[in-house]
Amino acid sequence: MNRFPARAASLALGLLVSACADSAADPVGEPGVSSLRWAPMTDPSGWSLVGEEEDPIPEHRPEQVACSPHPWHVVGQGIEADTGQCNYITLSTPLVGGFEVGDPLRVETWWAPLASVERARGHLALFVGGQLLWETTVDIPGPSDARLFEFDAPFSAQPDEDVVFHLHNHGFNTWNLADFSALRSPEEVP
Repeated sequence: MNRFPARAASLALGLLVSACADSAADPVGEPGVSSLRWAPMTDPSGWSLVGEEEDPIPEHRPEQVACSPHPWHVVGQGIEADTGQCNYITLSTPLVGGFEVGDPLRVETWWAPLASVERARGHLALFVGGQLLWETTVDIPGPSDARLFEFDAPFSAQPDEDVVFHLHNHGFNTWNLADFSALRSPEEVP
């Protein structure tokens, strides 16, 4: 099987997402909030694998987790996780800045075409300080897609609290957490 077309499509989608992430520094185009900017809440180079004892949803964990030493890499302002390199991925990094209840947040994800011999569902979730902040499920097999979720923070979090990215699916697929950010005034953006 020639994987070049799928990889080329994945790279093209990655470049598009990176271009969108680069434009994230542009002011928000709503009246009265033109000085606000989306500020990253994580450092893409700061992620590390989470052990079983720190897993926020251990009931999702398979009996045997088989991972290469580094089943993810930095892509733009986010990360790409490869379930061909790890059958169950849970990563953690410190929260760059805090947020308050009601603060506008966004999560941007994308993935290459999703393959699996049997029908399944992919599950992506973000936890902050041990609390579920966001989650979504995706049917597998399925086409590549990019999704942007904007929502108000349901709870407050302090800088340096643990951010945990949870991913599980069936099959060998690549998933991207392209952005996790909060809407900030220029004075609040590091």
